[in-house]
Amino acid sequence: MAKKTIIAGDTFLFTGKLTEFRREEAEAHVEAEGGILLSGVSAKLNYLVVGEDAGSKLAKAEALGTVTILTEKEFLKMMKKTTASKSSTTKAPAKKTEKTVVAKTASKTKVESKDSKSNNEVTIGKQVWMTQNLNVLKFRNGDDIPLIKSDKEWKACYDNKKAACCYINNDPKTASRGLLYNWYAVNDKRGLAPKGFIIPSLDDFKILVGNEDPKKVGKILKSQELWINGSKNKNTTGLSITPNATRMFGEFSDDLESASFWTTTEAMESYSMNFHLDGKTDKINWGSLYQDSGLAVRCLKK
Repeated sequence: MAKKTIIAGDTFLFTGKLTEFRREEAEAHVEAEGGILLSGVSAKLNYLVVGEDAGSKLAKAEALGTVTILTEKEFLKMMKKTTASKSSTTKAPAKKTEKTVVAKTASKTKVESKDSKSNNEVTIGKQVWMTQNLNVLKFRNGDDIPLIKSDKEWKACYDNKKAACCYINNDPKTASRGLLYNWYAVNDKRGLAPKGFIIPSLDDFKILVGNEDPKKVGKILKSQELWINGSKNKNTTGLSITPNATRMFGEFSDDLESASFWTTTEAMESYSMNFHLDGKTDKINWGSLYQDSGLAVRCLKK
């Protein structure tokens, strides 16, 4: 069952010329997070998001005195906090036919792993995972993946539903933590994953965590490097997951605070599922994000 988000039940209205994001994208995100869209200013309205030349709706909201008026940048900040706070599932057991190998210790379970032949792979149960985030600038067929820097270019890739990737915070020095890709790159027929590997589905991630407590499993997946209180992480799986940023609405957020990974599983229209590790707790979550978001990718062997 989805957890209540910080804007669930709140009402929103957009007015004026918006320059920071597309209106339909913002409205879809509000609804995905449990917010409600209104068509006009009334006593029921909680938030009015204003762009340039807002006009009469802004004046009416100011006259009411009960409406919180947000600039585009203030709305973006609110949406980022909402996405970061969302926990989207309860514990999900692995499929009976593909159970993760576990070892019982004092009535608790833990995921067991062993190093694969390659230093870049680790075997966990019946799965073989890469131990690093994907960092490729070409599709498997040799075509270039557009490397994007500006917010404007990133948004243009969404308008055309084109694949895109970027460095975290547009800084090539972050390459060791992998690149961020939009979902159109993940879903591209030219193949984002290297030969012999696939992009995992949501079910693949559920198999990874098996019957582990989703409130505690993060510590055995995360590395000790870069995380807040990273010394408490155990990384017993060998996945060595480091924090990475999310690129949402073209802008970066949550660097060093969380790690989010695309899956191949689609949700509602223009949304796909992601696997999320929280930086301040040991929780894991899965939820949906707009497909033009930039997330990390961790590959699974076929």
